[in-house]
Amino acid sequence: MNREQASEIQRHALDTVKAIHGVEEILLGLTKEERLRFGDHLADVYCAINFGILKEIYDRFPDLRVGHEEPPEVSSFLRWEDVSLPNGISEADLDALIFSVLKTNWQKTAVVITKTRDQCTARAIPIDFEAIGARILALAELRRIESAGNPSMWRHSEVRLMEG
Repeated sequence: MNREQASEIQRHALDTVKAIHGVEEILLGLTKEERLRFGDHLADVYCAINFGILKEIYDRFPDLRVGHEEPPEVSSFLRWEDVSLPNGISEADLDALIFSVLKTNWQKTAVVITKTRDQCTARAIPIDFEAIGARILALAELRRIESAGNPSMWRHSEVRLMEG
């Protein structure tokens, strides 16, 4: 493969990654069962492109990597102090649901939000993604969980349980 071919493959691969992000947005609105059916396939494709095809290209042509990363974006500007929880649901209740999906290993903030929302849906608790994201941000700021990156950038940050 020459540099011109690598550049063309990279262009198509990056277009595919952008399309995958669009599919992810749609998946967030599906039922848990549907998300599970589609999510694994999507993750396989995403990993194959980013850690297979693009890695191979960048290993051979490192100069192609410059300027082609997805720019981080804030997913929500909602702050915890602006959230109103549904009647009968306390901050501690939401925290318990968040902590039930957190692990000691790093997970994308978007994954934790989605899994927490699934927990809420299973319990008929009407809390949206933004409220969960705001609480995760607050937990990170309070140092009750660890974060890497800005947790308000859901796809560009990771969170985990505190070590120790």
